[in-house]
Amino acid sequence: MNTKLYNLYSFICVFPLWIFRSNLDVKDILLSFIIFGFLPIIINFYIIKINSEKFNFFFIIWVCTISFYGLDQNIGLWPILKINYFYPLIYLTSYFAALLNSILIMIVFFIIVKFIKINGVKILFSFLIIIFIFNIFDKNKFYSNFPKKVLSEDMKEITKKHKKKIVIIFDEMSGFNSADNNVKNGQKINRDIFDYFTNKNFDIYTNAYALFRDTDQSLGSILNFISQPYDLPIQFFCIVFTLPGHSLR
Repeated sequence: MNTKLYNLYSFICVFPLWIFRSNLDVKDILLSFIIFGFLPIIINFYIIKINSEKFNFFFIIWVCTISFYGLDQNIGLWPILKINYFYPLIYLTSYFAALLNSILIMIVFFIIVKFIKINGVKILFSFLIIIFIFNIFDKNKFYSNFPKKVLSEDMKEITKKHKKKIVIIFDEMSGFNSADNNVKNGQKINRDIFDYFTNKNFDIYTNAYALFRDTDQSLGSILNFISQPYDLPIQFFCIVFTLPGHSLR
């Protein structure tokens, strides 16, 4: 009976619902399911087969790990994990705060499973299965419900006749007109950079800025020609070098 419960529990935690909410092709869905669904489920079934009756330390850690994974996969823990309880007493980046909160959640899971054992697993199972069922019918995270992005009107298809350019974006570096350049020697450094790259035939965009704060979103918006404005644009340094006989629009 315990083996069946653990198998169902691991299936609920590992099953990747997010694959079927995406806009992937059938081939990509099958490949993603094999990697993130089928193989992990088979591995978990094997772990249960050889450890469920022992209920040793390894098995407890395994239960806590897949519980954390299932919780994150179904509700998305990243915004919660980034909460810094010690701010402003102790400054921690979001990654350290996420690590700390992850450890705290794992400790809570460990205490529940270690001291209540099978009943502790049943408590976690009751909690996770409700979230899992709710996640099945929740359509808020479907790809079709994501807000539409405003794309640049002047975007054109790239053909073989177009020339090519090398675009270098210095992400997380302040731009020419950012507030960070009001420091000592800031203007002199800007002139030196400008003179150097103009002498090397680079085009410099002094007013370039990112639409989003994080790198994955800022660079992703550029590569996908997203032009929707953002509340807090972040200036960065951008230069473009045109190869001889090439161009890109």
